[in-house]
Amino acid sequence: MAHRIVDPTRLLLTGGLIDWTAVFRRQAANKLKARSPKDIAAERQLKGTRLVQLRWLTAEGVGLPTEPFQVWRRPSLPFEGEKPFDPPSTTFFGMTLRVFDAPRLTVRFQMSTTNPAGGSVIAFSGAPLGSGIVGSQVLNAAGSATARLAAPQISCLLCSPGVTVSGLAGVADGIQDDGHWQLVEVVGLPVDKRFSGVFDLAAPQGLAGALGDPMAAALDRFRRGAPFYGWWPQVTPTLAAPPWQLADPVAMLKLIRAEMLEPIRDMVTTLLPPQHRTHELVRSLASASGGPSATARFKPLSTLLFGAGTDPLASLMTGYGTALEDIDLPPISFSDRQFFGDASRSDWDYMVTARWSRGLDHASEPLELAALLMAPKFAVPPPTPANVAAQLDGLRTPASIDADYHGVVRVNWDRPSGLLPLRVGSYAFVRAGIAPAAPLVALMDKRPNDVALQPIGASGAPDSSPEPSRWAALDERCAVATAPDPNRVLYGLAHQDLLGLWSDWSTAGLTLAEPPVRLLSILSARLEVTPSASGPCPATLEIEVSWDWSSRSPERLELVGRLYAQTRLGDAPADTSVPAGLAMAAGGGVGPVLRVQFGGGASGAPALVGAVPPGATVALEYVAFDGRTLVAAPPASAGPRRYRLSVSGLRLDFDAAPRIGLALWGRGVEHRWPQRVGDWSAQPAVASTADPRPPVIAVAHEDVLLASLADASGLHHARLSWPAAAGAAGYFVYTCTEEKLRADRGLASPAKSLTLSERLTALRNAFAADPDRRSFTRVNSTPITGLSTQVSLPRGSKEIHLYLVIGSSAGNVESAWPTLADPLLRQRPIAYAAPQVVVPMPPDLEVSRGRDDSTDPPTFHAAVTVRGKPGPRVTRIDLHRVRVATATLELDMMGPPAVTLTGSAGAWVATPQLSTEPGMDQPLARISGRDAVEGSWKKVWYRAVAWSADDPPRGLLGGRSGPSALREVVVPPAGPPDLSTLSGGWPGGADLLALQVDATTLAPVAETPLGPHRMRVELLAEAADGSSRVLFRHPVEPGPDGRADRLDHVPDVAPPPGTPGVWQAPAGAPKTTRLRLQCQRPDADSALRVRFLLVDPLGRARERELLIAAGLPLPAPDILAFSIRHRPALGILAQFLTSALFEPTSAGPFVLTIRWVPSLSPLSTLLPLLPAFPPPFPTPRPTPFRPIRTGPVAHLSIALPDLRRLAPGEDLMLDPAAIPVRRLADAGDAEGAIGLALRGRHGGRLSLTLRGPDGRVATLSRTLR
Repeated sequence: MAHRIVDPTRLLLTGGLIDWTAVFRRQAANKLKARSPKDIAAERQLKGTRLVQLRWLTAEGVGLPTEPFQVWRRPSLPFEGEKPFDPPSTTFFGMTLRVFDAPRLTVRFQMSTTNPAGGSVIAFSGAPLGSGIVGSQVLNAAGSATARLAAPQISCLLCSPGVTVSGLAGVADGIQDDGHWQLVEVVGLPVDKRFSGVFDLAAPQGLAGALGDPMAAALDRFRRGAPFYGWWPQVTPTLAAPPWQLADPVAMLKLIRAEMLEPIRDMVTTLLPPQHRTHELVRSLASASGGPSATARFKPLSTLLFGAGTDPLASLMTGYGTALEDIDLPPISFSDRQFFGDASRSDWDYMVTARWSRGLDHASEPLELAALLMAPKFAVPPPTPANVAAQLDGLRTPASIDADYHGVVRVNWDRPSGLLPLRVGSYAFVRAGIAPAAPLVALMDKRPNDVALQPIGASGAPDSSPEPSRWAALDERCAVATAPDPNRVLYGLAHQDLLGLWSDWSTAGLTLAEPPVRLLSILSARLEVTPSASGPCPATLEIEVSWDWSSRSPERLELVGRLYAQTRLGDAPADTSVPAGLAMAAGGGVGPVLRVQFGGGASGAPALVGAVPPGATVALEYVAFDGRTLVAAPPASAGPRRYRLSVSGLRLDFDAAPRIGLALWGRGVEHRWPQRVGDWSAQPAVASTADPRPPVIAVAHEDVLLASLADASGLHHARLSWPAAAGAAGYFVYTCTEEKLRADRGLASPAKSLTLSERLTALRNAFAADPDRRSFTRVNSTPITGLSTQVSLPRGSKEIHLYLVIGSSAGNVESAWPTLADPLLRQRPIAYAAPQVVVPMPPDLEVSRGRDDSTDPPTFHAAVTVRGKPGPRVTRIDLHRVRVATATLELDMMGPPAVTLTGSAGAWVATPQLSTEPGMDQPLARISGRDAVEGSWKKVWYRAVAWSADDPPRGLLGGRSGPSALREVVVPPAGPPDLSTLSGGWPGGADLLALQVDATTLAPVAETPLGPHRMRVELLAEAADGSSRVLFRHPVEPGPDGRADRLDHVPDVAPPPGTPGVWQAPAGAPKTTRLRLQCQRPDADSALRVRFLLVDPLGRARERELLIAAGLPLPAPDILAFSIRHRPALGILAQFLTSALFEPTSAGPFVLTIRWVPSLSPLSTLLPLLPAFPPPFPTPRPTPFRPIRTGPVAHLSIALPDLRRLAPGEDLMLDPAAIPVRRLADAGDAEGAIGLALRGRHGGRLSLTLRGPDGRVATLSRTLR
């Protein structure tokens, strides 16, 4: 015998022990009536109701075996062939995972937990949570138990937190080849004689010892394995399920023989087993309605396996399942174990084998696959459908007019866990009507050739589905009632597993309703108005509407409307509320309702219902499918049908509103009961019309008007305005040029000498004689709603342009063109001409510097002369002046004119030129005068422009000439150059002979347009006898080029200390320069004389002198602002201010001498003894008080430069020196602060002496307490 291979991926076996008596008891516990299981068993010739149900499947990749399946069994001996093993333990999401080194067929272990809630152990066929669950064991409380799991393949155990397993033992392989297996049954396809000689597929089938015909064997398997009971009789406690009826096995057998056997025979005889799944059949299906046929494709092997894997009855009939009566073996007990005593499982192990006699390629050794089921337990019902929800996917249009809509409903629920394979094979699907009430309907088709219902195979959603974790069932037959609105239905679902057990029902409700009543479509609406001489105008309303007959016929159609004033044609109404009727006149109240009565028929009867005004009529016409042609008979299409309605008798008052709109709303009422009323149109359809009567013009004008100056493109613009015309909603403008009007009437061009008024008179006379409109062209294409507009005259135009304004009514009816009967005919055109700008020639400009010696000191000014040129008369001269060179690039950058002259004024004299020649007569031929500009060493630039005068009669405008040539001049300040008084002396520091002298000046340092400023400095030493000698001179040498004394050559860097020299620096004030002299005195006994001389480019000079007396410049020593602060138990802190220098000088430093004599008093120690000596004191005895004694004298002499600065946070009292002294922070620019610490608790005598280098002294003595 060949070795059998256990491979669950190619052959999978499932099954369980079912006691139909237990199922019956469960139904009875729920008070459900059912037939006795003993009666059913007796009817089927079964000894009992306890059966072992077996189902198996092969993988598509191995195809169909070459012979029937064989079912084996043996007594279940759990310890036989077991071997202990100890798989490693790992943590997996907080749980304990034991992974085996190789799959086991059976596993026995000891499980324990201390958790009061217990725990569980789950067995997986492969990776945890990624493969199917093949077994489990549960502890309901703390404790331990021995567990045994059996499955086709067990690869790992997953223990809940707190659960431990030990003593593992199992069977890894080889059990399938055990010699104790007993053949129980041969199971295969119910083939007929067509399979004779096709491998061994026609071999006898049936129970061992009773082998026979395959078809009879299939019926016998059905007898044993068909379920006793179906789905639960009650969907809900108040809603009964449709009766379950067992399928007819003979009908099923006929279907298999007719539809399956021949394709399977072709498959196995033409293809190798691995190719069976590729075999496909194509069937042509005729259309029930006589239309084109459809093509169906299916694969025989896939169809066979799907039926066997979803329908427990199909699996029995097709040879992929069987049922055997469970034989109870008597228990056998030993000291440490017991066999066959577990009532919850079968006493037998089962095995199914599949054989390919020549291998999968038909050229190899036989292949035999085996699948095992060890001591199957009682099967539990499949899980109840969870999270059931129903949703409406849409509605199907009624099959005929006024028939029912049908909802397309999708019912979704959670897909059962993939960890429990083959737990759900199919499901039952039902629907019950709640409102309106309707009997429960099974949404399952009947089995072919049978009255029994076929459960729906649970194929599941593909992984590419939007919800792969959900299953879905579709109901396309849910009829929707018109009332109540909405309908309410209830859907029910129940699962069936592959063994024939059913779950409880799950339900989900849904509301659905017919779509809203279709809207009445108003396709078009228009008003036809007849003009009237006065009062309201009669009008007719024409409306085209459409109603869709595809699903509902109308009972009636209704239209209402509101009249309202419009600003523009087509404007929507401000009031969008639906009126009660169709307004026939503005302000005429609520009108009648326009109604067309159909009553479900094709023809309509129009009528005005309500307050119908006199003379109002309504007519209905039918429009053909092309939307244009009118037909006599109503169209009979099951789709949109169009109707034209004409309503006469409307009265429109255009005196109240030039534009009138009629807003229309429509709705339909269905003919089908309960005749639902549709909504009015969401937005009204608008019909608009305007006043058809022409307005009367009232435009009259006399003079020629001037347009604007030319813009950047050369066009001239003008604002054309006119008075309002009665009845006009807009205006059209017509235009004609002077030459066009003259040419059309045979007139010559006007003479150039004529003025505009003279030319316009001729044009008005010509128009009054012949007002022909053909000379005019219209300017605007749409009416102008205002009373003015902008017109443009072409570039370079010198003609008069005539404009004539014509009114237009709201109905686009224009006013009559002016005729000879019009008394204001001459004045109807409005005349415009383009102004011409006359620009004079640029004037000549002369500018020079002038001097006024009548003032002291003499002052300077700019002497200006402007000369005009022949051409247009110049009436104004503008003189522009700036000091910034870059502002002279363009005239407009120079700002407003500094001087504007129209004749002689003040210091300016205008000289005219009189002449009779054209262009030579000039009132401002020459202008001369002085410009009193402020003195400065900077240049002043000038330009002049001339302005011509306006000549309105000829349409001439004065203009500005181009600028004159640029002229410049320098107007110096009055008087000698600025130089401040000299100041200075000793600059401070250690060198007492150092000297520094300062001065400031406003004179520019840089060279001016007239030349540079020059500076000279001289320092003289004067002895007591009156003699003097030069100590320093700047410049030292004049220099050969005369540039050494220039102000811009004075250095801007100070010379090194001790080196005499002059330098310049900014003084801080605007435009001010500081001039500084640094030098060294020869001795302290000589007086010094300093001279500064500054000369401007015109030779004007200013000199300053400073006399410095002999002697050292030391400050007198002083002691100021003396103050003290007591430090209890430590002493006194004293400080003072002084003007003495803290820096060393060439004459020596300032020296501070401190003498401190602290007091030592016994008073503080004797005062407590006074109560012991009350007066009178004993005599003669010495008084206990003695003069206050002094402590040791502290003395300190220190130069001020040697004083240390007080560090931040430093405490002088902590300095161990006799008298700690520090320089404090400076109190000001001229004084320094000194602090000292005086130790002694009782005060003392302080003496301070401050001696200067020149022998002067300052002292201070104080008694401090």
